[in-house]
Amino acid sequence: LIGLEPIPPGLLKARLAVALPTTEITGEALDILGEVPLFYGVLMQRAGSSVSRAKIERKADLWNIWLDMASESWKPAPDRGQLLNKLGAIAALMLKERDDYLGDNDLKNWPELIALMDHLASRKIGHCPVFVHESNGKSRFIHQAIREYVLAKNIHFGLHHPHAPNVLTVSASLDYESAETYRYLQDLLPNRRIPTNLLPDRDKMDPAKWNNFARNYFEALGMLGVDSEAEAELDTAIAQALDAID
Repeated sequence: LIGLEPIPPGLLKARLAVALPTTEITGEALDILGEVPLFYGVLMQRAGSSVSRAKIERKADLWNIWLDMASESWKPAPDRGQLLNKLGAIAALMLKERDDYLGDNDLKNWPELIALMDHLASRKIGHCPVFVHESNGKSRFIHQAIREYVLAKNIHFGLHHPHAPNVLTVSASLDYESAETYRYLQDLLPNRRIPTNLLPDRDKMDPAKWNNFARNYFEALGMLGVDSEAEAELDTAIAQALDAID
């Protein structure tokens, strides 16, 4: 094995300042760039791209750039929110099947998702593919971290849009997810905690979907907690949990 030393932060900043003079890269993102040359290569490629982002602070920002560049060759390029929702549907299916691989048969009811996976695995999109086609005819996310980030974005979407299709209502298996998924979710939330006003009224949702949502909501609460300085938030969460098992 060959050990690679991280790129020194000073050298990184100097090179990126020349290639991307209008982009500010700070904090966690700079550390990640030094440790993961793949992201550094993506940013250097971005210098000749139409993708624009003024500030990069976290790993999530780097994955957003990856997804933006992956979808650039798709004409018309999809809105990133729409793209993430579709990718979230794929990640949710993988979670439901407890399998990181999906084939056309698994997606036979969603032909648009088959087309999406085919396009985002194509070599023509350059160095930012999202999926890999395996020899067995199935596909997977090119990197586990992309799947985790996509899932976190879909969880965040579902918390605020519980009646729209989302992983929180489709699957009751989020307790099998990695801590990294919740780290991404934490970065997306105000105060880095789950607000306790997001649990929908059970009388206004299909019972199976509400049960899935409630299980995943409390799982996320358990992983991320509530604001320790807001006693009312903790009281609300406890009352919700007691009501749910009543």
